[in-house]
Amino acid sequence: MAAVQIAHLKGARVIATASSEEKRKAAMANGAQHALPADAETLPSLVKALCPCGGVDVVFDSVGGDLFDASLRCIASHGLLLVIGFASGRIAQIPSNLLLLKNVSVSGFNYGQYIGWGLTDERLHYAAEVAQVIEQVLQAIENKTMPIPMTQHFAFSDWKNAIDTTMSRRSVGKVILDF
Repeated sequence: MAAVQIAHLKGARVIATASSEEKRKAAMANGAQHALPADAETLPSLVKALCPCGGVDVVFDSVGGDLFDASLRCIASHGLLLVIGFASGRIAQIPSNLLLLKNVSVSGFNYGQYIGWGLTDERLHYAAEVAQVIEQVLQAIENKTMPIPMTQHFAFSDWKNAIDTTMSRRSVGKVILDF
């Protein structure tokens, strides 16, 4: 949801994908112009119908697996596929011939590297950049040009339901345990 909000804030035309109607509605409420089912079979044709110039410029992929494969077919010439996770459980194998034929790039992004969760602690190196981005986001929330991040709260005593909601992918936004 943060990717949808920030892309919208930066002026991008956002096409979101989500596994449920509730999540697609949330994406639309948070700045997406379109919200499509996260179905690898139909996604490329739906995206190409919305983008007659050949596809999208940037894909933000947190799922991997079959959706990564479909996303690679959705990307326009000279586009970028940004890999940030593998929620599907399958790490995609990239057919390099498609990268060449379509003139596209695939790049990994591990946010943890910027906040001290990487192989080495590089917080000091990136501190100024991270602080600047956080300040822009907080300013956008304060100015109401970006919605407050979505959350689902659970009482601490209901922790099993909170974990089940997360693991079953029913959560919309961040799951928070209240103490």
